[in-house]
Amino acid sequence: YNFFLKKYALIGNCCVALMLGSVFIFSECVIMGTVQNMYIIGFFAFAINLIREIIKDVCDLPGDKLSSMYTLPILLGYNLSILIIKIFIFIFGSIFIVHAYYNSEQYYFLLMIILVEIPLSYSLFLLSRSSSKKTIYNLTKLYKTINVSGLVVIIFMKEIF
Repeated sequence: YNFFLKKYALIGNCCVALMLGSVFIFSECVIMGTVQNMYIIGFFAFAINLIREIIKDVCDLPGDKLSSMYTLPILLGYNLSILIIKIFIFIFGSIFIVHAYYNSEQYYFLLMIILVEIPLSYSLFLLSRSSSKKTIYNLTKLYKTINVSGLVVIIFMKEIF
């Protein structure tokens, strides 16, 4: 990944996110013989990891420049990459909240708000307030937490499955 796919902006990020998201779909296919239920969790994992991968590229910008990589932040610049991250956070956050609202009971919807939407909103707030190197680094850790907590919420939404 680092030496081949990172040479192409967003392609490497999408491949890593797709691999992580497809683990859930593949697991359901192997265990249950279907792919009906885990696509929701797979999409969630894909979306959060795509955002996290782009954030990591912004964090690694100086080193990637020295290594002659062609990541999104190198091609589009730091500020435009931050804007794209904000747009992705807004789009995916909206999809998650709408899905949770229409496909779960109030208890699980509340969990989605507390464990996923508030941290996503907080990440947007942090990026709007300051997109410093320290903020970007802290966001990589925050997105690990969002990923785990979001998957827990989705797993608890038994009525969807």
